[in-house]
Amino acid sequence: MPSIANLHLTLSLLLSILPLLSSSSPFQQDPIRIDPYIIDYRNGTIVRNNTLHLSSVPPTNGNDFQCKDITINIPSYRRHLRARVFLPAQPNSNRRIPVLVYFHGGGFCIGSPFYKNDTAYMAKVAAKAHVIALSLDYTLYPEGTVWDSYEDAWAFLKWVVAHKFDSHLPGSDPWLARFGDLDRVFVGGDSAGGNIAHHMAIKAGQAQLPEYVRLVGAFLAMPYFLGSSRVGLEPETITTSNNFKIWDYVCPNCTAGVDDPLINPGGPGAPSLRGLGCGRMMVYVAQYDELRERDVWYYQQVKESGWPGQVELVEAKGQPHVFHIQDPDSLAATNLIDDVSTIRSVTEGRRICNTCCRRRSVFTAFFLLRPSKPAIPIHVGTYNTMTTNVSTPMRLRLIEALAAWEAPVDSAFVELQLGVVLFPTGMRKGGGRYGLHQLVTEISRAWEL
Repeated sequence: MPSIANLHLTLSLLLSILPLLSSSSPFQQDPIRIDPYIIDYRNGTIVRNNTLHLSSVPPTNGNDFQCKDITINIPSYRRHLRARVFLPAQPNSNRRIPVLVYFHGGGFCIGSPFYKNDTAYMAKVAAKAHVIALSLDYTLYPEGTVWDSYEDAWAFLKWVVAHKFDSHLPGSDPWLARFGDLDRVFVGGDSAGGNIAHHMAIKAGQAQLPEYVRLVGAFLAMPYFLGSSRVGLEPETITTSNNFKIWDYVCPNCTAGVDDPLINPGGPGAPSLRGLGCGRMMVYVAQYDELRERDVWYYQQVKESGWPGQVELVEAKGQPHVFHIQDPDSLAATNLIDDVSTIRSVTEGRRICNTCCRRRSVFTAFFLLRPSKPAIPIHVGTYNTMTTNVSTPMRLRLIEALAAWEAPVDSAFVELQLGVVLFPTGMRKGGGRYGLHQLVTEISRAWEL
């Protein structure tokens, strides 16, 4: 017969191992892994996955860029915001440069502007496109939901544009106040960040930004959009992908699931794309990206919505999702910024932007465009009524491109291949043809006029 002491010891051992056998232990359940996002232990414990082995790096200046981290305390906002800011190495204080408000990707679960690859990519964008780039560290799941991500993004965007007339507002950034052109503010992002950029453009069209600032453009790289009905050549298996599975976690209150307007811009109740609050948009897709068909569909919806802005679609051939972040030093990533001569419009089958100068990047051409009147007044007319007329949008693009490149005002006019004549306003045509600028020829070739 066991002694009382032995019974007490046995009972103690049972009590010590009982928690390990209990369903409350996060490691006894068969976990649900949604790579590369989260691990759900199915008992209320959800942890962020790190299968990509992403690591943060401190801000470091390079040969052609400067970098720093900022913490923003916005009065009346419930959270402190953090961001990484990038500036060209030698900005000209007498000439302000465009501002890019950027949102990283990661399915609303992972990612950070402080990660090594994100930092490398954004540094290149700032240096090559000559912009101030601010990348936000927005709230992620499981610490919050997509609503928190959008709230952070909107608060951050409003804080940025508030620098236009109040460079001394609480927590203002000296780089932004000194060098930023708040008449040329762009939003951009990749994957989930592209989704956020879309919603910021929508919200900017619905709610007035501070100081009457209007977004000039939106740059969406492989944006994270879904939908229950397949579009284009989407495979039947796409609805079982992890991109679909993770949405139920990051937006638990979205009763419409993947047809919620937050993830499906064409879903029931989605705001009209006609109300996008920006003047231009670029949508990047990758050939081997699971989201490609949905993103091409999105481009078509914007194009056919009646939105008065200009939208362009660019495809990176042979590349997967967010290839430029996976390997920012790769040739493909470099080409995204530096050499876009082989990138063509998916639907129109033409080169959409070989840039105003072949050595300039598509980013540069995008950010140099002016929001309203050109810096140099240029008139566009038809020199020969027998030649083919050029559409108004193309004329405007030529005007803006020339203005951005500051075509010399002492030039006369030039006749392009389709009969478009450009000359400074107020100048007489004279009796002969004169070259406006070698740039005009470059534009003519690049846009295949």
